[in-house]
Amino acid sequence: MISIYPNPTSNEISIKSTEDVENIKVYSASGILIKSILSIRKGELGYLNFKDVSSGMYFLKVLVNGKEIIKKVIIN
Repeated sequence: MISIYPNPTSNEISIKSTEDVENIKVYSASGILIKSILSIRKGELGYLNFKDVSSGMYFLKVLVNGKEIIKKVIIN
C-alpha cells in the first residue's frame, strides 16, 4: 500500500509505502516526464517537491516489486 499526502498540495508531498519502492516518476497530464526519484525503503518517508511545477494534475508512476502503480496528484 502506498500513501501520498497531502493531496492536493501546493509545495511538497510525502510518500510512504508498506513495500520497497524501486522508483517514482512524475508525469504531466500530457504525458511529459517532469521528475524522477529512486528508491524509498519500506516504512520510510520519501518527499517530492513541487515548488518548480505549475498548478495542475500530475500522475505518479510508482514501481513496486516490478508492478506499476499510478497515483494522481493535484498541485494548487
